[in-house]
Amino acid sequence: MGMNADLAGPDGAADFDETFREHYSAMVQSLAAACGDREAAADAVQDAYTRAYVRWRRISRYDDPASWIRHVALNRLRDHFRHEERGARARRRLEGRPVAPVGPPGLPDDDLVAALA
Repeated sequence: MGMNADLAGPDGAADFDETFREHYSAMVQSLAAACGDREAAADAVQDAYTRAYVRWRRISRYDDPASWIRHVALNRLRDHFRHEERGARARRRLEGRPVAPVGPPGLPDDDLVAALA
């Protein structure tokens, strides 16, 4: 695959630091605007860059490494909101059910203590 000339190094690979500097803020802003949660967007983008860093030797040779990172961040953000929705559904299911309080554990009776001794 070819590379963007402005990010390509001498071996044709994109530079990770340069890719981060050029795209990180815009990715966070666009995902935050799309989902309404800047913190979740920043976490998703950070996770995507972490995954990219581990695989950078391969990803750096893609036509557009930032697109791969953006795709991973978007998937991570989708996973985040799916998880949040599952939690909300579980809480709604439990809201109508009384929760029986759990008291402190009882002390072992004498027969149990004798059996253990």
